[in-house]
Amino acid sequence: MGQAVSSLRELLAQPGAQALLDALMVHLPTGLTLAEADGVRILRVSEHGAALLGRPRDDLENISVQQHVEAYRVARKDGSPAAGEDLPLSRACRGDVVTNEEYIVYDESGRPIPILCNAGPIVGPGGEILGGVIAWSDLSAQKRLIAERNTLLDELNHRIRNHLQLLSGFLHVEGRRTDVSAADLASRFNDRLQVIGKVYSLLSRASA
Repeated sequence: MGQAVSSLRELLAQPGAQALLDALMVHLPTGLTLAEADGVRILRVSEHGAALLGRPRDDLENISVQQHVEAYRVARKDGSPAAGEDLPLSRACRGDVVTNEEYIVYDESGRPIPILCNAGPIVGPGGEILGGVIAWSDLSAQKRLIAERNTLLDELNHRIRNHLQLLSGFLHVEGRRTDVSAADLASRFNDRLQVIGKVYSLLSRASA
């Protein structure tokens, strides 16, 4: 039977626990924050998380829930103010599991960084909630790629509309000629449509 513990600090004092925590906090390329349930006091922030925010760990650790928003400079996804009690880590310390929620944090220069958060409670051997842990990752690169893809698709759609307008004009002009049979007209139209189809296919693969 495991040794009884009453707090997250006691759990981390178990043999081997600190070494495991150190490995996770130093080597995992993601933001990790660990807090004890009492006051949602932050005990540890990963090296990657502190580097992403551009601030020393001393400014991000050993703070209570009332200080989370200011210390981490965190806001809701839409940029509106966040409340410390409603953040994923606080809810995890109350027993909630939080998956794939987006927030914004601001680095030392004031640059907004969109982050994806997943959090959950840390439960002791007796089923009691000792604390919570949150993993958060930078979404900047993904959002930049999505924006670039949307721009390319907008340009693609614009070009397709222009090409269809040209085809419409071609049909209008050619259709008024008396020396062009319906079969010739259909063949010419089909040739131009095939070209547009190939261009669309190439651009669609480039935007994927």
